Amino acid sequence: MLQKLRSKINGTPLEEIIKPIKCEVNEIIVPEKVDFILAFYMVHEVLDKDRLFESLKNILNGKGMLLIVEPKFFHVSKEGFALTIGKAEKIGFRATRGPKLAFGFSFLLSIP
Repeated sequence: MLQKLRSKINGTPLEEIIKPIKCEVNEIIVPEKVDFILAFYMVHEVLDKDRLFESLKNILNGKGMLLIVEPKFFHVSKEGFALTIGKAEKIGFRATRGPKLAFGFSFLLSIP
């Protein structure tokens, strides 16, 4: 997936903005703070969500935001998504509704 991303942004202005980084299974190491993280259709796959949210919080700069999008059908229930957002809030994120999506739930998380 990272190679596909690299090939799509190669030679475009996005190449200077987007920096693909491969992380280890249980460790997210990013060399600098970031403005924005998109977690698209993947949080439900993570067993230790507390650890995930703690790691993502440490990566964001002071005004950074995390957009979580999860699939509505088959994978994630409304109640399950609410539990996930509750875990993020317990870690210290402030949650606000994200964009309305036909096939997914979304929340925008920030650090107060």
